[in-house]
Amino acid sequence: MTVSRPPAPFDESDGSRVPDRADGLGRARRLLLSPREEWRRIARERPDDRSLWLQWVMPLAAIGPLAGLVGGLVFGAPAANLVGIDLGAGFYWRGALAGFLGALLGVVAVATLARLLAARFGATCDGRTGLTLAAYSFTAAWLAGTFALVPTLAPLGLLGLYSIYLLNLGARELTGVSDDRALGYTAALVVGGVIAALLPGWLFA
Repeated sequence: MTVSRPPAPFDESDGSRVPDRADGLGRARRLLLSPREEWRRIARERPDDRSLWLQWVMPLAAIGPLAGLVGGLVFGAPAANLVGIDLGAGFYWRGALAGFLGALLGVVAVATLARLLAARFGATCDGRTGLTLAAYSFTAAWLAGTFALVPTLAPLGLLGLYSIYLLNLGARELTGVSDDRALGYTAALVVGGVIAALLPGWLFA
């Protein structure tokens, strides 16, 4: 059995803020292309919750819903177009709102579960660590939402499943969960996050 690794120590002098727009583009690129190294860099930071929400989570979480809204209003839904049904602008506005709220709820769910389940999986996670893990793990899924701008390309949004891999790596680096328990920890967070993200869609249906 693999022994749990202690989470990397936070170093406020190494970065206590969320990257600005220019730095943020670099962070997103590095999370996609060299995630392990970027998580190690993130583990040395201690951004405040407000900055994470306002400068990272909310802007990126809005990408998919806005792309879907514009794509729907301009091109319509492919299936509805085939049968000549006009879904109306309200349908796309409701979908965008549900998508945005779902993205935010997904972050809350993953962050909360990461903290609540940490001890069960031999990990160490406080509220801020949970939020950091959730916020950056969703990056791939949010960026993949840009494909919704052209509805026929929307299935490529499945590339956002890469976020599950990011979550797994991030959990190991930020919480110190052992390799043999990281998969179960990640699976629990994914299930909780997906359920929370789908709730607004069910309510708006």
